[in-house]
This record gives sequence, structure tokens and C-alpha cells, in this order.
Amino acid sequence: MAQGVYRFYPANGSDDEAVGALILGGVGGTYQTTPKFASGIYVKNGYIYPQFWTTTSSKFTYSLNTNLKLVPTDQAAVADAIDTKNLTTEQVEAWVLAIYASQNQLSDEDKEDYFVNVKAYDDNLVYASVRKNSDSKTRLALYRVNADGYLEQGTLEATNWSVVSTAYVE
Repeated sequence: MAQGVYRFYPANGSDDEAVGALILGGVGGTYQTTPKFASGIYVKNGYIYPQFWTTTSSKFTYSLNTNLKLVPTDQAAVADAIDTKNLTTEQVEAWVLAIYASQNQLSDEDKEDYFVNVKAYDDNLVYASVRKNSDSKTRLALYRVNADGYLEQGTLEATNWSVVSTAYVE
């Protein structure tokens, strides 16, 4: 298994197939042989990604799925305490870099190679661009905090915007 991947094993004396059926009860399909189920978690960059695997052979292929992630409770508690309509420059930088790192699956070590440039404009919104330390002139991503306090990501031309985070995280 890959680094950061943990598989759950049924407790001694429990029925493996029954546990698999509970874990993946809503997953359908037709099998020629009895399927085996496994579940676990993948942990990366402070996020927990639930994992579910199925096989009809003797071995599992542990491919990783990062479409669903759980936010650690300490980040959720921080998000509740911070007013995203009144952020400091440092908070905007941290929020943007956390979202950029999550979107691009950057490790904490990789995040050190990036910085965020924050500016307020006449439209009363705060804009932030992500750049790499080794090439500070090239804008890699563009974000802004909208009037509702949500973080939006825009095209590099700043023409289309979509909300990428409604709660502050670091």
C-alpha cells in the first residue's frame, strides 16, 4: 500500500463478508464470483480520504480516491471562529495556500516553494495570486474573497469565478 494509506480489518471473530456488506451496502454490481470488500483511509496534507476497495480475485488493487475528504475537527473549529469577511493579509495567504495545496495535492514541504500575493481593489474585494518562489512573475492561480466571505477561484484572466471554499482553513 502507498504511504499514508491504512486498511481497516474486521475484529477477530467477525464475518469478513458481513463487514464488507455493511461497508459497501449501497454499492451494486453483478459478479461471477463472490466479491471481497476492504475499506480504509488515506491521510495526506491534514485531510482524511475514506477508501473503499472491491475485488473478485485473491488480491486487492489499492487505488486511491480523493473525491471525498473529511476535514479535521481542529480545522473545523478554527473555521467557526474566524470571520471570513474581516481577514488579515496573513489569514488570506494561509487560506489561499491551504486550498491551492489541497487542489494540487502538495505536501507541507512542497507548500514552502509557493507564496501568495494579496491585494485589495476598488471593488472592495481581496484578490490573491499564487506564485512559485523560483518564478515569482508567473501567476499560477487566482483567488478572491467575495462579499459573502467565501473564497472563489477565477480564471487567470479573472473573467470567471467559482466558490472553492465557504469556510476558513489553514
